[in-house]
Amino acid sequence: MKKFRNITVLLLITYLLVELVCFIFIKTRFKAAHFPTFRFTYNYTKYDFSIAELSPYWGTWHYPEKYVEKKQCFEVEYHINAYGARDRERIQLSDTDRVVFLGDSFIEGYGLNAEHRMTDLLEKKTKREMLNFSCGYFTPTQELLVYRHLASLFTHNTVVIGILPFNDLLQDDSSFHENDRFVHYQPFYQHSGKGYELIYREDRLEKSTFNKEGYAAIQNTPRQRIHRFLKEFSFWYNIFQYIKYSKPVVNEQAVPYSGYFDYTAPQLAKLTYILSLLKEAANGKQVIVVTIPVYNDFLRYGSGRGKSIATELARFCKGNGMEYIDLLEEFRKQVKDPSTLYFTCDAHWNEKANNMAAEIILPLLRK
Repeated sequence: MKKFRNITVLLLITYLLVELVCFIFIKTRFKAAHFPTFRFTYNYTKYDFSIAELSPYWGTWHYPEKYVEKKQCFEVEYHINAYGARDRERIQLSDTDRVVFLGDSFIEGYGLNAEHRMTDLLEKKTKREMLNFSCGYFTPTQELLVYRHLASLFTHNTVVIGILPFNDLLQDDSSFHENDRFVHYQPFYQHSGKGYELIYREDRLEKSTFNKEGYAAIQNTPRQRIHRFLKEFSFWYNIFQYIKYSKPVVNEQAVPYSGYFDYTAPQLAKLTYILSLLKEAANGKQVIVVTIPVYNDFLRYGSGRGKSIATELARFCKGNGMEYIDLLEEFRKQVKDPSTLYFTCDAHWNEKANNMAAEIILPLLRK
């Protein structure tokens, strides 16, 4: 009995030490990992995302309501307007001198209050309305479709689309599957003998479980209740989850993956095809293409491994009547340490990067 008690005490001490070490790691090294709340709900009803698959045209979109996003280095409240965009309320018919922005979470302003986003900064600087139709997890295909079916209904004369080479090229492929337990409806352009064909992962939006109803069903299984308990009452489990699901996509070489340099010819061909469709849909309006770097892209810059997609896109845009800005090149001119452009607990742009991006794009919007 004494031996059993000693072993139990030893195991308990070991576990507490492991927890202490993991607590320190989350506070210092793994800042993007979830920090336990020490609260547990058996029957979970809250929806943990600001987006869901809601549109039969482009899939992922926002519920028109408020949503709080909280991490160790920021806490922000997102306000979604009546059209489902993270933007203030807009009317469709207005001054023609407006700008439509398309993109993913970088252009949407993930982790930032609205006044610190690039689009809000540009609106203040130019006195022109900047209509933000971006959404987290968007791909170029979805950006084209949200423009065709929604954004184009709003009076404007300029379109800005942000391209994130790091994951836009990979996730805009019908072979890509998100390992997140949901059934997805996501649209893709797929190459066929006749060119490209628009397809959807499911034939009906109603089959998607990436919404409030589907999430509630997933969250209240026995397995998810155990997962939720460990997530909210242990540090080691959150580090395990962070390492498991936050590994960057890498190629077989001993270098960090960069969509700027590791893109494939089919990926580039599809992207330029989508941009040509956007140019056509814009119907003579000014179209500006902007490429957005992540930290890995800075690490790979100048390594001599692969031709930058920026070179190809600059050539394509020039030949197709579009304007192009590469923020990787422009940011490098202004910062010595690129890590200062990103949140300390997340890989998205911080306030500094949004300010810099606004200043770089500003001259084209004043033409």
